[in-house]
Amino acid sequence: MYPRPTNHDGDSNMCIILAILILASGILHAQDFVSDALAARTRYQQQKPLVEAEWDAEKAKITDHKARGRLTGKYQTKLIAPIKDLYAKYPVECDWLLQDLPGTDWLAQNSETELIRQAIAKAAAEIGRSAEAVNAAELLAVAGKDGTDHAWLTLYCDYARERRRQRLAVLGDHAPLFAYIKRAPVTPSFFAYTEGQSDAQHERFFRPGSELCLLTITRDGSCSEETIIRDEQGMMRDPDVAFDASRILFSWKKSDRDDDYHLYEINLADRQVRQITHGLGVADFEGIYVPGDHIVFSSSRCVQTVDCWWTEVSNLYTCDLQGRYLRRLGFDQVHTVYPQLMDDGSVVYTRWDYNDRGQMFTQALFRMNTDGSAQTELYGNNSWFPTTPCHARQIPGTRKLLAVAMGHHTWQAGKLISIDPLKGRQEAEGITMLAPRAKAKAVRIDAYGQSGDLFRHPYPASENDVVTAFIPALLNTSRGAQNFGIYYVHTDGRREVLAWNAWRSGNHPVAVQPRAVPPTRPSLVDYRKQDGTFYLQDIYYGPGLTGVARGEVKSLRVVALDFRAAGIRSNSSHGPGGSALVCTPVAINNGSWDVKRVLGTTPVYEDGSAFFKVPARTPVFFQALDAQGQVVQTMRSWSTLQPNEVFACIGCHENKNESMLPTRPRSIAGGKGPQALTPFSPEPRGFSYLKDIQPIWDKHCVSCHQAVTTQPPPRPTPSASYCYHGDTVNALCDDMLPDHSCDHSIRRMTWHPHRNRREWVQYDFPESRSIDKTRVYWFDDEPIKGACRPPTSWQLLYLDNADGQWRPVVTSEPFTVHKDRFNAVTFAAVTTRALRIDVQLQERFSSGVLEWQVAAPGEKYPDHTRIDLSATPIDDPQAGRRWTASYASLTRKGRSSKIVNWISSQSAPPMLPPRSGGSTQSNLLTLLRAGHRGVTLSARELETIALWIDLAVPFCGDYREANLWNDQEMAKYNHYERKRHRLAALERTHLEAFIRRQTGATYRLPTGYSNLAVNPYAKSDPKTFPQASSNSCCRNDDAFHPANAIDGRSENKGHGHAFPSWGPEQIADPWLKIDFGEEVEIDCVDIWLRADFPHDDTWSAAVIECSDGSTLPIAFSKTADRQSFPFPARRLTWLRLRDFTPSVPKAWRAISEIEAWGRRLQDSRNTANTNPPATSAPAGAH
Repeated sequence: MYPRPTNHDGDSNMCIILAILILASGILHAQDFVSDALAARTRYQQQKPLVEAEWDAEKAKITDHKARGRLTGKYQTKLIAPIKDLYAKYPVECDWLLQDLPGTDWLAQNSETELIRQAIAKAAAEIGRSAEAVNAAELLAVAGKDGTDHAWLTLYCDYARERRRQRLAVLGDHAPLFAYIKRAPVTPSFFAYTEGQSDAQHERFFRPGSELCLLTITRDGSCSEETIIRDEQGMMRDPDVAFDASRILFSWKKSDRDDDYHLYEINLADRQVRQITHGLGVADFEGIYVPGDHIVFSSSRCVQTVDCWWTEVSNLYTCDLQGRYLRRLGFDQVHTVYPQLMDDGSVVYTRWDYNDRGQMFTQALFRMNTDGSAQTELYGNNSWFPTTPCHARQIPGTRKLLAVAMGHHTWQAGKLISIDPLKGRQEAEGITMLAPRAKAKAVRIDAYGQSGDLFRHPYPASENDVVTAFIPALLNTSRGAQNFGIYYVHTDGRREVLAWNAWRSGNHPVAVQPRAVPPTRPSLVDYRKQDGTFYLQDIYYGPGLTGVARGEVKSLRVVALDFRAAGIRSNSSHGPGGSALVCTPVAINNGSWDVKRVLGTTPVYEDGSAFFKVPARTPVFFQALDAQGQVVQTMRSWSTLQPNEVFACIGCHENKNESMLPTRPRSIAGGKGPQALTPFSPEPRGFSYLKDIQPIWDKHCVSCHQAVTTQPPPRPTPSASYCYHGDTVNALCDDMLPDHSCDHSIRRMTWHPHRNRREWVQYDFPESRSIDKTRVYWFDDEPIKGACRPPTSWQLLYLDNADGQWRPVVTSEPFTVHKDRFNAVTFAAVTTRALRIDVQLQERFSSGVLEWQVAAPGEKYPDHTRIDLSATPIDDPQAGRRWTASYASLTRKGRSSKIVNWISSQSAPPMLPPRSGGSTQSNLLTLLRAGHRGVTLSARELETIALWIDLAVPFCGDYREANLWNDQEMAKYNHYERKRHRLAALERTHLEAFIRRQTGATYRLPTGYSNLAVNPYAKSDPKTFPQASSNSCCRNDDAFHPANAIDGRSENKGHGHAFPSWGPEQIADPWLKIDFGEEVEIDCVDIWLRADFPHDDTWSAAVIECSDGSTLPIAFSKTADRQSFPFPARRLTWLRLRDFTPSVPKAWRAISEIEAWGRRLQDSRNTANTNPPATSAPAGAH
């Protein structure tokens, strides 16, 4: 008998066989690639002249550069279709060609061999086989092989394959396993709009189909992939790996309208998935693990709308790994994006920041501690460049950051950069371009970094080795035309494809390997405190007050910012920092972006020091004031303190690479201790022109400065044959007189991009008017190489009231087309209900109108030079505001002047010199102080006028003031504001629970008017309030527990554990009781019935019983929407829903959420908890 082979021998034989099969498969694959690559080249050469001819014909028809840009992308995509098809089949090999044979030169060649020789030499040189490659190439040449022969590409692939093995060895050694997400890239109008919120006001991107994948990279250059979650109906994003690499945190949105992004965690050992955060109508995403078993993440729970568009805002939040103690960390005007943990335990993120300055270039890197303290600039907050630094991660073993420099109106993709803040913190001072390495050039480009190679979500495996999502330059023809792949990239530009597929883009690569837990900073944040403290060592230190004599600054003003809950109508801003729409405007064009609350002032002592308290969790900015209360310098940003936080500054815009001044004695402010602010007003409200400024004019000025009492004719209704979507026909008659034809500081009406055709604009009058003169101011943007010029010709037509026909006016005067002035015509008077300007556009240019005026016989054109200080209402339908005549007159409807000069909302990003604008540059204050016409104003009145100017001329003290909204718009604002208050009430309960965990004491935070029936801890901690109870719970199932009705979750289009509700059995007399645990005052109850139709039915009616003995009958509708039941306020300690009337006899019915709106009567009652929690606070919790 022969001995049987051992298992070891069998394994060896099997390995040899497997290796042979793999080798044979690779050879066949390479041969297929070579054949297909040569075929793709032939196809490219055949279709290139056809595509270029079609492209040239289309370009000749279009002059608008943006339209031509879109057309270019379309034809570039069409032109490179052969190489895209090749890439889809052979991404690894095709990308070798894109690296070593860049551009389309090789595609255009046929029999030549020079380019392929160079590619062979390049690949061979990197692996140390140059001589061998030269000999091999010579042998092919001697054999007469030309560029069409397979042998050349086969030889090249042999060297490139070995090069790939050597390149990827570093990942195989140090980071062999990565998680990443397959999904469609979000393509918003602005890089940060990625929430996809289910009840979004405007932009909402959702393209179902997503996978969470694991990617294994071996030392031999091979890669394998495993899908651990696949969702054909939803989208996933933002993976982060736990410190011990056992779990992955990610965001998941399972439905467009019935779900939102929330945080989930998967255990890699058993692949179990659990949900951490909940709530329909809020997006939780970009979560990261931080020390202390907590998560920091982005969320739209703040319920704010971007100042310059209609989109939801996301700020930074935190909670523990169970979703408990959820609380807001950032209180920012607009988006904060992509938080990442640093080696020192802090968090780096991108913050969009444009208080009193342009919105386009003001995205910067910030940092904070994981408890939200020490929020401060890290790089670029006073820079034009980079337009947007984002996706920043710390480079291992260094203080530098790896990031992507992207644009403003772009998606999240751009150029790979490193940032070294120690070299400088503005413009290109600390920036190095990567892949390849190059010196950064500080440029001003909105859509920066969108051509050439595209990067996103880079992960630094080492200082030089990066795994990133990537699109190569040749395939980057237009946004969304090519999927991102996952690539290994060396910072010198060498790269290899790791994963790519045609179904979805690869995004968010992150190494799955254990990492050290950063040091934990003991947190001083105490949510029982209401204030934080700022210490300023010397305000004169630093460039912010250059040229200002020591002693000139007497005090520091502290101003809080309030942000809009929803977008209602708009105006605009234009200036050095860019141009923008302003939604729910609170000021005229170019005025303040936001409502501003003046909290008060604090003294600046002789040595320049100040030490003062401010409300915590409130965005504030500072203004340095002179002895007359006028601004010397203003902070065009904001700062936020956590409760009990102390934050110190050296000076005014000092270099952050400098430490505290060591040689100074103890400051005066330090000796006096922190001071309370001296309030500006006894009532804490936003600065209101109607309440704070107009009374001054009414008292002192309107007797002289008031327009003539003759009622002006009613304003005509403008219309046009066509108006560009970014312009408005209301510009025709908005009384905004231009300074020149290229005046971008005011609104305009244009026919762009129409050209070489007839167009018209028209005025319809409410009643017939007699008119004998008109003048028009043409728009001409030739100075900025725009697409509009005055028309070739025009004529004026009137509507004949007798027969309804359009007829030309009778005149001997020419219809001129001059620029930079009005073009006036006088004609025989006509009585008409409508006038029309009929124009012939130039052949190559469009046209537009800045202002069009008409006048009756004997009447003059409107005079806008006289200052009218009356309170006469001036309606602005586009802005949705009712200004006053005084406000419109002083601000020249949005144009700073010598009379009233303010720092524009479109001021430039870099730091401005002292007294760059504001009341110190406004002649109005000089006139008033001189006793203009014998009028004497009090010091308080003068200070208030200066304050208004220095706040950038706000009109509204809140977002509802002086509105012209219709019922639908008012309902919209009410909805989102109510939602904001609802989520704030939910956060309050989390904060009180967090305090209870930290201190063992029950502490009631001040509430104001709020939902008092919310407690997500009601089930887990029955000693907390409010509590919910009932006489019935279906099957005693936790999914139908009465406490679910007060858990803060209103999602109601399903049933079971994913849609918790109070679900009673099918009994005749169910009831639900809410016990507040104290006396409260309630005036409204909101209810969401569960709406899992047709599984569910509803009740048609019920009764609300109150503890004071009163009852309130209510009627239900069959809807998933909130149903609101207001009533006169009453004091009670509990309420009960009873006497339910079913719509049909036997059916399942439930309540998803109930809210009780009102006020606590004893907010200050904070007592020790005699029953401390059963478990202690999580280790290291903030």
